[in-house]
Order: sequence, then C-alpha cells, then structure tokens
Amino acid sequence: EIRLQLRFKQLPQKPLYFGIELPSYVPLSTMSRQAQKALVGACRRIIGDCYHSPGDDPATTKGELEPPTFVMPLWAFDQFIVSEPGTEPDIMSNLEGKGMKRSDGVR
Repeated sequence: EIRLQLRFKQLPQKPLYFGIELPSYVPLSTMSRQAQKALVGACRRIIGDCYHSPGDDPATTKGELEPPTFVMPLWAFDQFIVSEPGTEPDIMSNLEGKGMKRSDGVR
C-alpha cells in the first residue's frame, strides 16, 4: 500500500495520471515478456487509458533511451479522497469509508 497526499495550487483541468519508471532497462526472458504482455493487456482492457513500455534496450538503441515505464489514470487507483484545504484526513489513520473507491461501482 502506498499513500500520497497531493496539494495543488490550481485545480487540475484535465485528468490526472500516476506513473512509475525504473532507473534502467531490465532484460526479460521470453516467458517473462509474455507474462508482462498478458498483464498489461488485462490492465488495458480494464482501465483502457494506460501506457506501458518495457524500455529501450541500450544494446540495440541509439540516442535517448526510454526507461521501463507504466502510467495509468488516477481514477483507476483503489481509493482516492478529494478534500478541501484544512479538511484533509490524516493519511496515517484508517481511511475506510472515506473518499471514492474503485470497487464502489462493482456489483
């Protein structure tokens, strides 16, 4: 579990995305690459708007290298809470029942 608290000086006008990247390329076996492809495919079917790159292999790429990357919209997270300034919950406390949960729309 990762908890983040973000404060914006201005209200975002477009959807927010969260991304991660690895510091360098990681070679994958054929089986690992196929498993990764299946998992990313499942994420795309569920979320729709996400981006994944295994990164550029420095042994076969000239110029700037793209690191291994995954990005998805913030709404796809398990839970998020939007608060007015001064009403933010303590992120170290139990957040059960607060904010919006992705599973709220599941029947």
